Amino acid sequence: MKKYKKGFKAVGQYFYGENFNEAAFITSSGINGFNILADSLENVYLTNEIKSVRWITNFTPKNSGLYSFKTINKEFTHIFINGELIDDKGIFLNKGEIYKFIVAYFGNSNATQNDLIDLKVIP
Repeated sequence: MKKYKKGFKAVGQYFYGENFNEAAFITSSGINGFNILADSLENVYLTNEIKSVRWITNFTPKNSGLYSFKTINKEFTHIFINGELIDDKGIFLNKGEIYKFIVAYFGNSNATQNDLIDLKVIP
């Protein structure tokens, strides 16, 4: 039986529209977080610039406590845990519980595709 390394796995949904409309493509990610390599899009035919993205994963804390998260572009990037928008104060999470974690970038008509390729989330 083959063993698989457990790690951070996420699904990324990329859209041409700035509010999750006009789907462009879907990707998955391993332990490297919420990003794709910029050169991986070189041979992909995109009909327009990507304007919004949503990454979805499950998160299970190893310790109970107050967790806070930061993103590079605070104005248009939003973090939701179990459907609740997380602010700068953070959120208390319980050890061993599974939480639905969503990082969403939307609502910026001036977004460039490069803004959305590498969303950084800092725990």
